[in-house]
Amino acid sequence: MKLIVMRHGEAEQWANSDAERQLTLRGQKDNTQVLAALLARHSPSLLCASPFVRAQQTAQRCSEMCKQPIITSSLLVPDAPIHSTLDWLRHVLEEQQTVMLVSHMPLVGELLGWLLGTDGEPLGTSEVRVVTMDVVEYGCAMAEGRWIAAR
Repeated sequence: MKLIVMRHGEAEQWANSDAERQLTLRGQKDNTQVLAALLARHSPSLLCASPFVRAQQTAQRCSEMCKQPIITSSLLVPDAPIHSTLDWLRHVLEEQQTVMLVSHMPLVGELLGWLLGTDGEPLGTSEVRVVTMDVVEYGCAMAEGRWIAAR
C-alpha cells in the first residue's frame, strides 16, 4: 500500500475562520509545481481532503491534474483525533492501492510520525511525503519520497 500525504499550499493569514482561509497566489503556484513532479511518478487511485477551503483548493488542483474526484473527510481537519483517522485509513487502504491525503499540520505530522515510528514528521506548505507499508500500524511504513516547492 502506498500513502501520499500532502500539506495544503500557503494560505492567507486571516479570514472569518481558520476553515475559510484561502490559498495565496504563491500557494497555488507551489502546489502546481509540487504536484507536477509528484504525479509524474505516482498515480493516486483515491484522493481525499479536509473540508477546509485551503485543503479543498489544493486537492482541486491535484484532481484536475490526476483526473480523480475528491473525497472530503472531516477526519482530515487539523485537530482530528489521529486514532480515528488511522482507523478510517485502515479501511480505505484495504480497498485502494495508492491513497493521497491533503490535510494540515499538526495532523499530517502526527500521522506520518506514527506510521514511520518517529516523534513527528512536520511538513511545510505544499510539501508531500510518500510512504509504503504492508499494514497500517505504528512504525510499519517506509519513507519513499519527498517533494517540496523550489523557492
